[in-house]
Amino acid sequence: MRRPNHPANEELNPDFPKRDNGSTASPDRSREMAVPPAPWSNPAERPKIHRDPLTGSTWEHRNGFEILHLYGNPYERGSAHGRLLREKIRASRVAEYYGQFVDKLYQSSDFIQRIPRALRPALGRMMEWWYYAPLERLCMDETRAEIEGVADGAEIDPRLTLRGVLAPDVQEALAAGFLKSGKQSLGNYYLGGCSTAYARREACANQRRTYFTRNMDFPGVFTWRYPTIVFAHPTEHVETLVRDEGGSFIWQTKRKQPYMYITTAGFPGFGLTGMNASGVAMGTFVCLSQNVGGRSRLFLDYNHYLFTRAECVDGIEQIVRTERPTSVTPHTVVYAAADDALTIEVDSRQVSAKRLGPDFDILAQTNHYSNPRLKRREIEYPLLSENSIGRHRFVLDALQESYGRLDAQRMVDIASGNVDLAGKRSGLLGDFPAQPVTLTSVVFELGRGEFWLAAGSLLQYLLRFRLLR
Repeated sequence: MRRPNHPANEELNPDFPKRDNGSTASPDRSREMAVPPAPWSNPAERPKIHRDPLTGSTWEHRNGFEILHLYGNPYERGSAHGRLLREKIRASRVAEYYGQFVDKLYQSSDFIQRIPRALRPALGRMMEWWYYAPLERLCMDETRAEIEGVADGAEIDPRLTLRGVLAPDVQEALAAGFLKSGKQSLGNYYLGGCSTAYARREACANQRRTYFTRNMDFPGVFTWRYPTIVFAHPTEHVETLVRDEGGSFIWQTKRKQPYMYITTAGFPGFGLTGMNASGVAMGTFVCLSQNVGGRSRLFLDYNHYLFTRAECVDGIEQIVRTERPTSVTPHTVVYAAADDALTIEVDSRQVSAKRLGPDFDILAQTNHYSNPRLKRREIEYPLLSENSIGRHRFVLDALQESYGRLDAQRMVDIASGNVDLAGKRSGLLGDFPAQPVTLTSVVFELGRGEFWLAAGSLLQYLLRFRLLR
């Protein structure tokens, strides 16, 4: 494949015209993600839509969720995010929580008591530099620009905001270091217990359906006070892997495809849970390995790069097999479409890509490796077998037990651990270890461009997500 040289960010697309006052007008929305209006019986109950005058971005509050449509280049999308949700971002203190993680851990440790009081601040700054500085240098330009925009729009500390996005990488390094020294607590704390399940064809009650469900769990659940759905409508151009007329893959410079992510106010959330305009959904899972660190891609950047630089699962697999990209943070990520799913396992030295293939209709994924090469470097800890591997078996058993009867409700029940296998029913059991730190439970219906978010033990239809060409 020939890869043309092209910067990560460009000026606004020419079809995104300027107003007389220099601000951007409404962009060309010929290929974007849309949320049709809900059928409100009482017009007074219709959510108020707030509009950012500089970018045309919008925010509304619906069914307990903040819904953002962000337009422009990375900085403009970030600044609109910050301006529209400024009060909520500042109230949640999400940037402070994740951005000060190393300092808070240092201040609460036994180690600090052994240091002379006069030296404690200097040593704390040195520890922050040791962990954060190498990661900050690896951040993609487009990520840095969007985070700076969020900080400027919300009027919060840009350094803390950027470090908040580095939280998975920092916590992974800390957890791996603690586990290598024989201390289990931080590793157990970090891996809250994410789960994913994929089902298609004969596995589903309606064989024309394909479902991809994701239960995301992460420390700091109480800072995610304002769950947010971000619909991004980029205007910058990036290198994208596309098929030519002969069916071969080529790199082409084109406008970055729209995408959506489920996140929280103040945290762009890219690289965690979402769907792009090509109909590919994704969910990611941290793992613990001795192969951590280095100078490869950051955790969120890695997933987002693959998610937005290809327009199909085949394209993502092609990038992985030709570029062999690694990540400073060991993890797995599943990219799923209506016709197939791809599981990528990666650490700082190696990467593996595995397709579901035509002979299987179900897939389960949790926070551990299955590839033998990566598994040899995986760090063992109590919750690896008790929580992650055990949870994987639970999800797979539940999928098999419900084979032929899977629908959206069953899928999200399975991923969130709300299935009574013995009683052969779906119901909230309340004893699943991931539930206390659950951030989102979502199920995508692939091929139809729809998704639902779970609310308690019931599946609440929230939005229909359409892909307009």
